Amino acid sequence: MAVLAIREGKRPPRPTHPAFTEGLWALMQRCWAHDSCLRPDAAEVLQILLAPSVTPILETVRPLTDFCVATLPSGNG
Repeated sequence: MAVLAIREGKRPPRPTHPAFTEGLWALMQRCWAHDSCLRPDAAEVLQILLAPSVTPILETVRPLTDFCVATLPSGNG
């Protein structure tokens, strides 16, 4: 059912949490863009989420220390 809704262009409604700002909503909408060229890459998303103006807002929802950022193997064996 979710795949069909996505193919039809449907997206979840904007969350009502007070910490969910216009900027975060705009980022989320960009991530859902049908045209993949319009979507931000992971580095841009991380840059936005770690910006000094956004991090304190996200901390009110869930401390960023709760998230694990895995590092990729270096490929050196």
